[in-house]
Amino acid sequence: MNQEQIIREQEAQRKAREHIVDSLDFFLFLSLLTLVILTIWFLKHKKFKYIHETGLAIFYGAIFGAVIHYGFKNSQIRSISFTPTNLTLKNLNDLPEYVFMGLPNTTHTFVYKYKEPTSDDSNLISDDFEEKVTFNPETFFNVLLPPIIFQAGYSMKRKHFFKNFGAILMFAMAGTTISAFLIGGLMYWVVTWQNSLKYMTFLDCLLFGSVISATDPVTTLAIFSDQNLDLSLYSLIFGESVLNDAVSLILVQQVEKFSGHSFQFGQIFSAIGSFFGIFIGSVLIGSLVGCVNAVLTKFTKIKQHSGLETALFMLISYSAFYASEAIEFSGIVTMLIAGIFQAHYTYNNLSKESQDQTRQV
Repeated sequence: MNQEQIIREQEAQRKAREHIVDSLDFFLFLSLLTLVILTIWFLKHKKFKYIHETGLAIFYGAIFGAVIHYGFKNSQIRSISFTPTNLTLKNLNDLPEYVFMGLPNTTHTFVYKYKEPTSDDSNLISDDFEEKVTFNPETFFNVLLPPIIFQAGYSMKRKHFFKNFGAILMFAMAGTTISAFLIGGLMYWVVTWQNSLKYMTFLDCLLFGSVISATDPVTTLAIFSDQNLDLSLYSLIFGESVLNDAVSLILVQQVEKFSGHSFQFGQIFSAIGSFFGIFIGSVLIGSLVGCVNAVLTKFTKIKQHSGLETALFMLISYSAFYASEAIEFSGIVTMLIAGIFQAHYTYNNLSKESQDQTRQV
């Protein structure tokens, strides 16, 4: 067997192993969802209200994670560590996206893609299956979160939301800012007492506070919805959780600007202006997408094909999130406004079948 055949055979084995690991990953994920759904049914059937299903979902996830971490130690990812002698970097932007590695006694070049920086070489060695099943936050933010926010806006009691909009804006702006500074200050106090963390500056701690202050109380809102609690309270918490995303984004951007520079009082007004710029821009994109969808469904005969009509409705609505994120606005705010506009304008243009489908999806 020549060298070419050996390389092709090993590459086929690598792809076959990745296929098996991916299949097992999806199987465990679907099994976990099945278990959660059956548990939810059992709790509702027995009218047991002392434990909410979201808490049980977290509990099941922790159990599955522990089983995977301690039970699946089948194959480790092979890795090597080396330092190139002919490469100097002035900043991280100079890092190559791909590394082409040639080996002696072979005509092939092997391609490796940049992943992430690390200061611990032990992180380079990880379990194959555990790395596959590790949840990627980008998957949640880009795939799972947009339809949740859109559905919330699409089925929202708009009267209560806009009635409390002033209070929502105050909680989102002042509340998130105060929370960021409190968490950042507390973090900096802890850092001063830990010698191993003294390399962290106050701006580093403030950056951490800005990121973590943008909370999404999904569990709280789910409980409110199940218990049919006050709609004004629901609107306040939901509205604040949506808008604090934009506030957190502005805080992070401004803290990064302060890094290495002296503080200027005018930057406060710049931050406030940036918030309203991002907020208004996100609202405009969501409104525009809602209007475009309303016009298409009103002046075309696509309602004669309810399946295509529903698909068009969902695709255009989903595109609003990515359009907003692409120009560095808040996709969450955009999806909320798009949902509100669609419910007010587009819904009445849909066929009866599509109205039922869009409410149920």
